[in-house]
Amino acid sequence: MSRTLRRVVVAAVTSGVTLATACADAPEASPSTEDAGGQAPGVAAPTASSGFAPNLVANLLGCDRDGDSLRTTGSIRNQGQVDVRYVDVSLAWADSTGALVATDVASIVGGETLMAGDSVVFDVATAHPQASRCTDASVFFYEPIP
Repeated sequence: MSRTLRRVVVAAVTSGVTLATACADAPEASPSTEDAGGQAPGVAAPTASSGFAPNLVANLLGCDRDGDSLRTTGSIRNQGQVDVRYVDVSLAWADSTGALVATDVASIVGGETLMAGDSVVFDVATAHPQASRCTDASVFFYEPIP
């Protein structure tokens, strides 16, 4: 059985503004066949024109201190016409000077379906002691449902 995975190259969102999105279809590779960069050998580099991509938009909604943690609230909206699952989001936090101090990748949608037109709210925290600002949320990975 062969599945097609879609990896998002760049889908950076800062303060709700999408900067760029590019994706590529690639046959799913077992860990033993992937090179150090996570790309299956022989698979062309992703480009913005390869296939059709769901338009997944990440938005930061809030950033609040909760005891020793800095909690990020955000949303992912599927503005495309393709249902997806296994949506992961990359998050970043900065200190008071704006220097990056922590990053994380969080699974926002698991095996359930995020249908075209739907959205999901997420809440992710960092315990990094110097984190004082939520600076970025971006779609890191998703799998389209054929």
